[in-house]
Amino acid sequence: MNTLLNRLFRIQKVDIRNHLWRDIFMLAVLLGVIVTARTLTPKGSGMGTHTELGFPPCTFYVLTKYPCPGCGLTTSFTHITRFHFREALKVHPFGPILFALVLMMLLHLCIKLCSGYSITPNMTVRMESLIVLLLFLGFMAFFALRCMYFYSKIH
Repeated sequence: MNTLLNRLFRIQKVDIRNHLWRDIFMLAVLLGVIVTARTLTPKGSGMGTHTELGFPPCTFYVLTKYPCPGCGLTTSFTHITRFHFREALKVHPFGPILFALVLMMLLHLCIKLCSGYSITPNMTVRMESLIVLLLFLGFMAFFALRCMYFYSKIH
């Protein structure tokens, strides 16, 4: 079991004093994202939930009538905090992926601050770059498909 963990994860003892305030700040920001998402009410249209925070409507959408790649992420997060996973996926399929990353970063920081151990995936830089590239390409493919869908609705 121990060797399997060592193959999948890099576990290192760290001096938490080196980046204590940065880690506490990041923990507060990540918790703030989750708490804020929970306090918002998701919009039925799937977009515009962020306007409850006082932000203006999406400029890209206002100018083009097409949603930008990020339109719907706040709404997706609000659905996830209510355990409405189907709605979250419908609104924005990358919402649950990004929310999972927020939870993993939160878990990492909690473990690091409480135990003094840093646990990171055991990946090469090339593998990390490939994952980021695939996520970006998927994000852009979703954007293109959504634009085609909105174009067919408008015309």
